[in-house]
Amino acid sequence: MEEKNKMINIAIPESLLERMEDFRFDQRFKTRAEAMRFLMEWALDRNPKKE
Repeated sequence: MEEKNKMINIAIPESLLERMEDFRFDQRFKTRAEAMRFLMEWALDRNPKKE
């Protein structure tokens, strides 16, 4: 069964968006969404804990 994508809207500081865009272009992701999904999955795979 194919997993459906859901749209979300988030507000982030412009400085974080700039960092994400730099990452996207440095890593040659085709879209911002693809880069954001990669970063979220990468972070969650590390089982982060809120301090």
